[in-house]
Amino acid sequence: MIKIKYAYFTAWLLFISFSSFAETYNVNFSAEENKEHYRNQLPDISGFNKTSILEKQKKWSNSANVELERIINNVATRKFFKGGKLGLWAEKQGQFPKAIFVRDGILSLDELNNKLPDALVKKNNKQYLLRYPLVIMNHAALKISPGQELLLSHERGSFLVNAGSLFIIDGALRGWSEKNNSPAKFDGNKKEYRPFYIGWSGSETYAYGSLIESLGSLNSKAYGFTLSTYTEQDEMYAPTELNRNLQPIGWLINNRVTDVYYGFYSYEASDVVIIGNKYYDNIYYGIDPHDHSHRLIIANNEVWGTKVRHGIIGSRDVSKSYIFGNNTHDNKLAGIMLDRACVDNVITNNSSYNNGSDGIAINESNRNLILNNRIYNNSHHGIHFRNSIDINLINNNIVNNGRYGVYGHTSDLLANYDSKSDHEIRDLKLDPYEMRGSVNINNGFIISNKSGAIFSNGLESVYIGKVSSTNNGYRKNIILGGELTPYTSDVAKVWYGDHKAVHFTINK
Repeated sequence: MIKIKYAYFTAWLLFISFSSFAETYNVNFSAEENKEHYRNQLPDISGFNKTSILEKQKKWSNSANVELERIINNVATRKFFKGGKLGLWAEKQGQFPKAIFVRDGILSLDELNNKLPDALVKKNNKQYLLRYPLVIMNHAALKISPGQELLLSHERGSFLVNAGSLFIIDGALRGWSEKNNSPAKFDGNKKEYRPFYIGWSGSETYAYGSLIESLGSLNSKAYGFTLSTYTEQDEMYAPTELNRNLQPIGWLINNRVTDVYYGFYSYEASDVVIIGNKYYDNIYYGIDPHDHSHRLIIANNEVWGTKVRHGIIGSRDVSKSYIFGNNTHDNKLAGIMLDRACVDNVITNNSSYNNGSDGIAINESNRNLILNNRIYNNSHHGIHFRNSIDINLINNNIVNNGRYGVYGHTSDLLANYDSKSDHEIRDLKLDPYEMRGSVNINNGFIISNKSGAIFSNGLESVYIGKVSSTNNGYRKNIILGGELTPYTSDVAKVWYGDHKAVHFTINK
């Protein structure tokens, strides 16, 4: 059978020899398989659980002090009222805007209701309606206990700012419409205010087994559920006694997150764990760690129904992180993406399927390992990478995607800038890149992808090892695209012959 297939591909080579493709690569066969990138030590996540969170909560013993104060007097909230927005909150509250400030201890919803019953209204045995912004200062904590729901009033402009600690255990944090007595659902206006949560520098956020719903809009740091270090622009808003260089900490475990503008967003928030959650029907992104967020664990989540863009995306130096065991499907664009200088990440044991663009996409991000993933039924490519060096695609099952199984290329982003897109033209000082690319493809399956198996354009190195492949492209066999097109017989010697691998290097 192997001899028949090999003879077929040799005959097919005669066909492509009449084509106009110029040979781009030098070809070297290898007698040994490259196993350098199989080493994959995943972090132990067994310690991230409800018991550990409750132990952290027990460290708080003193009852907190609570005051309702003018909002402008405290730097922790000023960021959200610059640019003339103070008038919006004055209109919502019918007075000079005020906020609740929690200091020096831990506070429960029952205690807050007893002290300020008009500010936190008890609707029933489980629901508490917050009618003012609430600020947890450093050296303070708020707890939402099992069965309790904190409802943030949309009409009154409430939100939750944390510079201390927040514990949500088997409860809920929900944006709430008093008018409709229901969640403050996104109405399509991305700029319109909705309640939000943010954990600032040095804060700790713990949410377990809870519902997070109907938060956020397209307003800086008010995206929905956010962890952020103070930026230089934010520093004038930071509490003076706070160590502004401390990054926020977050454990989000076994929650349900829905109808949030960014289901999760971070800025310089390292060592965050996002485990076992369900992110569904969120607006712009599902999970979106951003600038300089390092050593993240994003594991065993299900992410689906993101309405505008991607399920899971790390963007602008989200590095040295682990994305594993996730199930991301039926999102508007990519299932999983790394974008702009995201290096030294491991994406492994995920399922990415039925997404509106690529299963996994890597843009301008070097040295990433994509291992043991199941990628199928996506509208565009199975795995797509651009302007990225040392991309290692090992033992992935890439099946029945709408274009190529693997599509790697370089691109001049300024020359190809699309003014109709919703992205601004690239700032090369903030987001530099090189038009370079290289890939190692080894083991796994590339089967029944509609355009073909592998496409390469502008890559300086392509290493292809043993891969099981059939039914790709309209000829239902090995289909190579771009600069790999003349090399079908070389790949056939590996996939159906005795060679272990073939290494294509740029013909300079």
